[in-house]
Parts: sequence; structure tokens; C-alpha cells
Amino acid sequence: MSASLSPPHLLCERRRHEDLTRRRADAIAGAATVVAAKGFHDAQMSEIAAAAEVSRNSLYALFERKERLDHEVISAGHAKSRAQFALLLGSKGDS
Repeated sequence: MSASLSPPHLLCERRRHEDLTRRRADAIAGAATVVAAKGFHDAQMSEIAAAAEVSRNSLYALFERKERLDHEVISAGHAKSRAQFALLLGSKGDS
């Protein structure tokens, strides 16, 4: 076996992890859209699932409670804000 090739079970595991990561990111983005439009309390998990293009059951498999999903939306927003702020600070140092 070539050193650059991974065993099939490792490739499957990596694909599974990448798929899970993508589905979680899609769910967080869908939740951010719905919550921004309707507010946390009025946003329904079925609406979030539709926005994320996953089934409601899949959404609950990814996030067992709406509050957990909301926490992830807030965390993602904070990370995005920190990254934008860091870019802004970096560009001011270049002047």
C-alpha cells in the first residue's frame, strides 16, 4: 500500500465526519436565518430544519434541544465578529 493512500475505513470515517460537520454548519446557518427573522421563541424547529434542508428528526439528532442550537448560533456569530474585528485591527496596522 502506498504511503499516500489511507485505508478504506479511515476514508469512510473522514467522510462521515465531514458530512456531520457540514450538516451542523447548515443547521446553524438555517437557525441563524430563522431566528433573525422571527426571534428565538417564535422560531420553530420545523422551520429551522426546512431552512437547513434537513429533516426535523435529523435536526434533533444534531442538536437535542433548541437551546443548544441557539447557543451554537450565538457562538458562530461571536467567532465571525472576532474574525472581522481581527481583520479590521490588522488593516489599521498596515496604514
